[in-house]
Amino acid sequence: MASRTGAPAHTGPTPSGLEPVAPRVRWQEFLYVAVVLVLLAMLANFVLTNERLNLPVFWEYLFHPLVLDGLRITVILTVAGMVGGTVLGLALTAMRLSSSPTLRAVSFTAIYVSRTIPLLVQLLFWFFLASVLPRISFGIPFGPEFVSFETNAVINQLGAAIIALSLFVAGYMAEIMRSGVMSVDRGQVEAATAMGMTPLSVFRRVVFPQAARISIPPTMNQVISVLKYSSVVILIGLADLMYSVQAIYSRNFQQIPLLLVATFWYGLVVVVLTVVQSQLEKRLSTGLPKAARQRMKELEEKTDA
Repeated sequence: MASRTGAPAHTGPTPSGLEPVAPRVRWQEFLYVAVVLVLLAMLANFVLTNERLNLPVFWEYLFHPLVLDGLRITVILTVAGMVGGTVLGLALTAMRLSSSPTLRAVSFTAIYVSRTIPLLVQLLFWFFLASVLPRISFGIPFGPEFVSFETNAVINQLGAAIIALSLFVAGYMAEIMRSGVMSVDRGQVEAATAMGMTPLSVFRRVVFPQAARISIPPTMNQVISVLKYSSVVILIGLADLMYSVQAIYSRNFQQIPLLLVATFWYGLVVVVLTVVQSQLEKRLSTGLPKAARQRMKELEEKTDA
């Protein structure tokens, strides 16, 4: 049977055996788009016409040296807290996965304490530690001391913030890394071990590439959380981004424009971290897992031989 254009009309099933289905026009989608556009227009109108927002103040202090110094401290706290927390979390993960009941118990307790105590409590504890421990000494337990320091000289505002953030992150990172390691098929680990690979080689070539792919998204989410949680250091007088913004609006009483400045910089850093996360996920989903599969294929061939 021919159509009006002269081409044969297709009335039978498709090559796959299924009847062609015409795409449905979702009128709801047009409604959603219209609602979003209206809301965006209302927001733009509010921002552009509301003189009380005082946008000139926003532009005046967006790149103010005090604000940029605060942003630098915030980034330092985020990086230091994540590095310290990741190192401690890796140690706790190794202890948790060990065959020693004692190490597993210690790791479980440390993770529980890290995830139970709020960050604010940990921050204040380390900041006021000198009140109960005036000096920190190193030496033989219950014996002579080799070296001693004043606690306030060792754990200042920045030190207390980094320690608190590291300990706070450690418990979460330990669970993230443990879940990543546990997701790797034990058969691959056993096959690699049977081939005579050392535990370090098994971890580096088999376990890590696959565990990293699973651990990257929650790890980057943790980085973003630490970035936001770091604002609590304002309570101990550490000049981070929020402290700097507060110091400015306490003088000119322009709270909303200065809070918008802080929001802009926090949002920009989060955007950068999101792009990094996307690139890492893309890299791990195309490169490292493929290398790991190739390595396991070689191990299986050698085992069969």
